[in-house]
Amino acid sequence: MPLRGLTSASLCHSGLLMTQPHLPIVDHHGVSTRYVTLGGPLDTRHAEQVHEALRACKRPIVGFTSYKLFPIATPEMADRYLMECAGWCHCFRDATAFEPAPTIELSHSDLTDVDYVSPRTFGNPSASWDYAYVCLPGREVERAKEWTLARACIRALSAAGFTGLLIGRAPIRDLPPAANVSVRARLRWAEFLRVLAACRCLLVASVLDASPRIIAEALALDRPVVVNRDIIGGWKYVTDATGAFFSSEHDIVDALAGVLDHATFAREWYCEFFGLRRAGSRLKDFLNTLGGDIRAPYVTLGHVPTIDQSM
Repeated sequence: MPLRGLTSASLCHSGLLMTQPHLPIVDHHGVSTRYVTLGGPLDTRHAEQVHEALRACKRPIVGFTSYKLFPIATPEMADRYLMECAGWCHCFRDATAFEPAPTIELSHSDLTDVDYVSPRTFGNPSASWDYAYVCLPGREVERAKEWTLARACIRALSAAGFTGLLIGRAPIRDLPPAANVSVRARLRWAEFLRVLAACRCLLVASVLDASPRIIAEALALDRPVVVNRDIIGGWKYVTDATGAFFSSEHDIVDALAGVLDHATFAREWYCEFFGLRRAGSRLKDFLNTLGGDIRAPYVTLGHVPTIDQSM
């Protein structure tokens, strides 16, 4: 979606380029609503400068829980960020930590464009693998994606005869012995979606995942999901119609087998409750309760040049 009405000039003529953790909120034509999101800690000097420029411009800022336990990971973090925003879009099961700030249970992943991310666009070929698992390189990413748990699950699934596809890094030197998996290195987003459509379901082992876009994309492709029961975000996507939870390598085989053996309605369910238009309309209504006067049918989060659209 093209982004209009939000340039460096609109940041108080500061010459600053908006980058994550800030994202513009735009209408259905890609035009700025003036609202901007804060989706993570200000951990670079540039992010701090952008934030101060936005405040100086009196741009209303809305918090999004898009990064681990931000903004309530610690009391110090909560004190720093909770009152920085006019309201919060959160992913957690319990929102009491945000009081008295206005909140709505809404995630970035709710805004998946189901017209584009669909079997019609990327196909639903005969599945080549029973499950997909995604983990990009790096120790911090491996910890966030619970690679140790996923590795144990892969061992159990392989022993049970299931085939898997590991996406994001190659080679993977610590794969379990005799792992019944294929490995693909990091893929561009469109190619990732084609590959995901060729798997029967998605395995998500992570816990500290606040806005798991990958789960929403799998559902939009009509692929069910098997998800760590303790995940902090995306738990709402797991129902009898979309997949199952698991807790460890000891119940992963039963969870995945149950999902593959029973009919699911992943895309139908996701489109009924989420997607760009439905979730974007809810986000628009929330912004209007914060003082906005947005007449567009829905809004969404715009893109900025630094967003990496690879998986």
